Amino acid sequence: MPKLKLTSAAVERLKAPDTGQTDYFDTALPAFGLRVGRSKRMYFIIIRIHGKRSRITLGQARVGNGPGMTLTEARAKAGEVNEQAALGIDPRQQKAAEKAANRLRQANTVGAVADLYIEKYAKPRKRSWKEDQRILNTYVRPAWDDIPITEITKADVAELLDAVEDEAKKKTGKGFYMANRVLSYVRKLFNWAIDERALLDQNPVGRKMSRGIEGSRKRTFTDEEIKAIWLAADTIGGFKGCDIKMLMLTGQRVGVVAGMKRS
Repeated sequence: MPKLKLTSAAVERLKAPDTGQTDYFDTALPAFGLRVGRSKRMYFIIIRIHGKRSRITLGQARVGNGPGMTLTEARAKAGEVNEQAALGIDPRQQKAAEKAANRLRQANTVGAVADLYIEKYAKPRKRSWKEDQRILNTYVRPAWDDIPITEITKADVAELLDAVEDEAKKKTGKGFYMANRVLSYVRKLFNWAIDERALLDQNPVGRKMSRGIEGSRKRTFTDEEIKAIWLAADTIGGFKGCDIKMLMLTGQRVGVVAGMKRS
């Protein structure tokens, strides 16, 4: 195999063989070289890990203004690989481990876990799953969609609630109501991720975390309101009109009254 002092000019000047490829080893950095083929020029380095000889491809050589790495960048990368090999680390295995870790991070982002929560838990078990989805899509995913769920902290939760509260306050004057709703759904999401998927050990939503004490929203209809609703039910007529009157008389839930049988 030919040896020469690799320079930027030499990298561009070396001619490709008519067939196959030729390896040129650098005299300045042993085991570092350039493989020249008809279509590509690739930097490489030969290493030994636990006595086993291996060729590591460093990347494509840049020719002119084309893509790829410069000779200086290739030498620096070769030095890093040599240091890893001296410690018994195979850079190919490390790269594979990094790819696996990145795939795991992408699979466990807040957005991905939220989708899984809706499909695996909310839809099969909750009639109100669409509200879960709406809250998560409207408030949570825009802020955390691509962040791994394991990286969300209490500070992140507090920052999200601040943003929700500020936005809602502009519309209603009482932003903590919506902030508490979002807090509730975020707490459910993280608890599910802990209990059902074992994705993290601790919920970043603290038990005492809240944005204000909510008063009761119930109130009593006035006599005039009751009369108006009753007359409106007469106007509507049919099953729906009777439904409204039965709801007023019994105080039952809508679903219970709607499901009543004639008997």
